[in-house]
Amino acid sequence: MIIQKVEIHNFGPYHGSHTIEFNNNGSGIHLIRGGNGQGKTSIQRAILWALYGKVIDRQGKSIRPTSLLNQTAKNDDIYQYIVQLHFEHEGKQCKIIRSAKASSHNDKKYEEGMELEVYNDGRIVPDPEHYIQRILPSTVSRFYFFDGEMLRDYEELLEGDVNATAKLKDSIERVLGVPFFKTASSDLDMVKRKFEKERTRMLKQLGGKDFEELAEDQQYLGDMIEATEMSIISLEEQKETLEATLVEDKRKLADMEEVREKAMERLKLEGELGKWQEKKKNKELERGNLVEHIYKNVLSPLARNLVQKLEIKSGQALERYSRKQRLMGEADALKRGISNSTCSQCGTILDHKKLKEFKSALDETQVKIEELTVLPEPNLSYEHSKLALEKMMASIISVEDLKKIDRTIIEYEYEIQRLHSELQEIQSQLEGVDADEPRILEIKIRQKEKESGRITGMIEEKRNEKLQLLSDKSDLDIRLASIPQEQLKQLNKKINSIGQLKSVFDDAVSEFREEQKEKVESTATDIFKQIRSKEEFNRLSINDQYGLNVVTNQETVLNRSEWRSSGEEQLVALSLIGALNQCAQVEAPIFMDTPFGRLDVSHGERILKYLPNMSEQVVLLVTDREFREGDEIYLAGKIKTDLTVRYKSEKDGSVILPTLG
Repeated sequence: MIIQKVEIHNFGPYHGSHTIEFNNNGSGIHLIRGGNGQGKTSIQRAILWALYGKVIDRQGKSIRPTSLLNQTAKNDDIYQYIVQLHFEHEGKQCKIIRSAKASSHNDKKYEEGMELEVYNDGRIVPDPEHYIQRILPSTVSRFYFFDGEMLRDYEELLEGDVNATAKLKDSIERVLGVPFFKTASSDLDMVKRKFEKERTRMLKQLGGKDFEELAEDQQYLGDMIEATEMSIISLEEQKETLEATLVEDKRKLADMEEVREKAMERLKLEGELGKWQEKKKNKELERGNLVEHIYKNVLSPLARNLVQKLEIKSGQALERYSRKQRLMGEADALKRGISNSTCSQCGTILDHKKLKEFKSALDETQVKIEELTVLPEPNLSYEHSKLALEKMMASIISVEDLKKIDRTIIEYEYEIQRLHSELQEIQSQLEGVDADEPRILEIKIRQKEKESGRITGMIEEKRNEKLQLLSDKSDLDIRLASIPQEQLKQLNKKINSIGQLKSVFDDAVSEFREEQKEKVESTATDIFKQIRSKEEFNRLSINDQYGLNVVTNQETVLNRSEWRSSGEEQLVALSLIGALNQCAQVEAPIFMDTPFGRLDVSHGERILKYLPNMSEQVVLLVTDREFREGDEIYLAGKIKTDLTVRYKSEKDGSVILPTLG
């Protein structure tokens, strides 16, 4: 199965119709980018809903049909959502169309109004649900459509916890179809009980006290065995439910402990963030000072011309000022001459002709002085303006310096945003954590573990009781087999044959399970070797209790505390999921939703290089923190589609666009 196109209509955050086309006929690596809450996960959910008619959330619960309808469509009284899958399977073009339509916004109405059509090479498939299960059984779909949370689940296997190891055993059995064998074994038990009841009825018909006693004993033992089996099934269901909540509680506690550990990291990040913000502020001030003077670069050519003009005007002004000073000296001399032409005692004019000449010359000089007088003092404004312009020209800024500062600010901003993102992630984990909650949760976990142990003891007790009943029944069967009645002998023979057949069948299933466990282990090791970061880690090992271990080149089995690293844990979990995927013998695309959230650059690089080998079609739903700029190189040109999901608004919802380079 290779998905080539997905059409979504009014599903989740997608209002109206949206289409996702995977290039290269679906083969290769396909990226769907987007931040948290943009709508990436809804794409994966839409595909799963189209396949199976329901969506499971990260807590393992079914999402209500009313929650799948787009909110804007609901506000417009449109109660219908549709998902179409176009895919190639076994060389044929196929299409799945699943829709849910209701007369009102009601879960039951959507369930009643759900329709499914499947086309194979243009012909409608008569039993679409069965056809889909044959292509990709829902029991193994979790190994093809998974997210970072599922990786966390499988990382718990490394703790060796009995609940977690039971999960691995269950996963292996589901992938390999062991539940079908268990069903067949139960069917054999049912057939055997049916013949035994027939034998009891026949014994009663034979009459006689001995026959009646044997028949009653037979009936009693059969009823007791059946009741014991029902008790065991009921107790196992109780234990399974209890262990599921126990795993969830332990995960919560681990998250709380991780959060507490990260509280100090938050303080450290806040300190680093403050330093980078201060650096950025200083650079912005430096840039602001430069920008304040950038006008000088623009005015510089004009300033040069003005300086030249001011030099000319300044020279002219100084020359006029010098002429004025000379004329003023001449005027002073003429005034003295006029004064000397008059008697200082009586004021009698001594020389009329000379006086007249002096006065005439003085008037002419005064006129010239007036003509040269612009300012009462020497005009230095030209010189001042010239000096100011020259100073401005000397202090023009360097464009390269400005670019360099801009680049530095961008680098600081990137670092600030990175720290902000890490800080927000830690803050979200710290929010709402009550100081007493971990202690309360620890008490609940101990109580549940105690209860689980009690139920386990009861199950063991019931199994021993069943073994004793079976032994008693076996003795009774021997006595019954000795009764010389031909019809009864034939019935006993059938019962014995079914018992032997069931025993052989159960032994064969156990052997098959062990063989397939080794196959999963071998495949997981092959994957792990390709993506491991430490060469001394040689292989993975699934032990007899279905716990997961890392084994070194020296065959040393390491426990988690000896090599603990969140990156290594995720590599081991991904190796196991990849192995379960391959051993399932199902050809289907792999959709990985935010799988690299806790990986550093080196671990992410190894996984990216391995991904093209994981399946013919791999779709990555990633954030920019997981798939960083330049990571494309690790996929060696295998990226065939690159899309970005963007949430526009509450009304418009999300859109799917080609990623810009």
